[in-house]
Amino acid sequence: MRASTRARLHARAAEVLLAEGQLSSQVAPHLLMTEPAGDEMTVRVLREGAAAAIGQGAADIAQTYLRRAVEEPPATEERATVLAELGLATALVGQDLERACEHLEASAVATTDMERRVDRVEEAARLRLYRGDLSGAVDLLEGVRDRTDADTELRITAHQAAIGLIAPPLARSAIARLEEFVDAPGDTPAELAALAELGGTRWLNGEIEEAAGLAERGLVGGRLLEAEGPVSVPFNHAVRILIDADRREVALRALEAAVDLAREHGSLLGTASLLGLRVVAAWRTGDVGATEALARGLLDLLEASSTPVVDPVHWGYLALSLVERGELDAAEDAAVHSGVGPDLPALTYMGVPFQARARLRLAQGRPEDALVDVLELRSRDDRLGIRHLSIPWHRVGVEAALAVGDSGLAADLADEQLERAGRWRTPSGRGLALTTKGLTASGDRALGLLEEGAGLLRQSPARLDHARALADLGTALRRDGRRAQAREPLRAGLDAARSCGARPLVEMAHRELTAAGAKPRRLQFSGVESLTASERRVAELAAAGQTNRQIAASLYVTVRTVENHLARTYRKLGIGSRKELASALV
Repeated sequence: MRASTRARLHARAAEVLLAEGQLSSQVAPHLLMTEPAGDEMTVRVLREGAAAAIGQGAADIAQTYLRRAVEEPPATEERATVLAELGLATALVGQDLERACEHLEASAVATTDMERRVDRVEEAARLRLYRGDLSGAVDLLEGVRDRTDADTELRITAHQAAIGLIAPPLARSAIARLEEFVDAPGDTPAELAALAELGGTRWLNGEIEEAAGLAERGLVGGRLLEAEGPVSVPFNHAVRILIDADRREVALRALEAAVDLAREHGSLLGTASLLGLRVVAAWRTGDVGATEALARGLLDLLEASSTPVVDPVHWGYLALSLVERGELDAAEDAAVHSGVGPDLPALTYMGVPFQARARLRLAQGRPEDALVDVLELRSRDDRLGIRHLSIPWHRVGVEAALAVGDSGLAADLADEQLERAGRWRTPSGRGLALTTKGLTASGDRALGLLEEGAGLLRQSPARLDHARALADLGTALRRDGRRAQAREPLRAGLDAARSCGARPLVEMAHRELTAAGAKPRRLQFSGVESLTASERRVAELAAAGQTNRQIAASLYVTVRTVENHLARTYRKLGIGSRKELASALV
């Protein structure tokens, strides 16, 4: 059949289906096969079909329909709307953010209604941000800021400030303008976004308690998420602040609601950015296995997208978790993938890859190289005005400095962390700073610092830091000749490290416990005990009869991630099939 004949028959089929009252989703596939003819009905049905597809989480189908609608083409006054819908659908798919941004910006230019133009500019600016064009995003917002009402101007200013908290030199004036709204009641979405970003300014300055109070006001009632959707930078910042402030439960409640919304919308970008916060939360609680699994799943999810401003961080967290598991070759590979080095942009959260490589170099017995990354982190903090403890790199710096015999630098780094902890004032931040300082002291002062730090960390969600503090305290007691007194913290540290999945720390605590005269049970890293927390969770769901797709949906990971977990689990348990899981896990 000739293409022209086939196209006419598809057009006729569409007419018949519409006359029968069929849904647009049934008619739209036929219209894809027709020749463009400037037909108003074709544009309408394709748009309706796209809306239905997005409602079902099928943004890729919506994108196909809307591309065809643009080709029809729509009438001049409708073209801007169709371009905006195409831009949003393309953003949801997440594989070509540059093209999505082009569609939205073209739509904004062609839109005469100022309110709609601002909405489209804000969407385009958000995509520029994720593409790594932060300066362009700020400028795009600035172009419409003064042409709006007061509430919309505040919202735009909050979004500019959000970018400024990632790259402070870009939006200092926007951050300053927000200060007059610090007592805002939060009656509008714009005020809620402003409160969240005002919390971000306190976070950047290390004033975590005030930051957390503002962040909670911004998140109250879920209205900020409802207004801005799951790809909201102010929402993300507020959740991150609460994680850093040891308010984990509040943060996770807000985060899970947002993840559900992102998946409901079919937003790859929203889902990925929010799952990135789950990685942070897992790492901050010391769950090494979950950090590895979540980071791998997230990187799988983003494999086909291009998000250069966040990908290095995910690789950094993966490298950190692999170092703590003792898998140094795999950690090296992750560090290479992160692109860590001078070419990484100077952004406030981009310290993670440097922290990861510094800890890796220390584990490899290369403390001089570890110090290079630590000093780069210090320099970046100075340039960006960072005074927080969100990325606690001082500890690895102190260990590296002590390893090369530079006690002066070690003491300087420890004092700097303590000074920051004086403002940070969370149990995890203060506890870690005290234990770090304890490494640079001696005698009773060192023991006092280590004991106080371990006590504070016990009150925090930071289980891995607590395990390490207990091991440090036990080691210091043994070296001070108090072998019997050393055994209790070493036993507790060994058990805590084992529960976190931190194998090298387990081995270190085991050696110290043996040196202290105890007889701990033989270390075993095989069978069920060798499974990570995430591997165990996937295996239990599979043993209960769930399919890989069901497991992936419940854990917010990809099917491939589930398959990889199960493959590693089978290998560790010495089994060959799903049927053997239940008995092997007992």
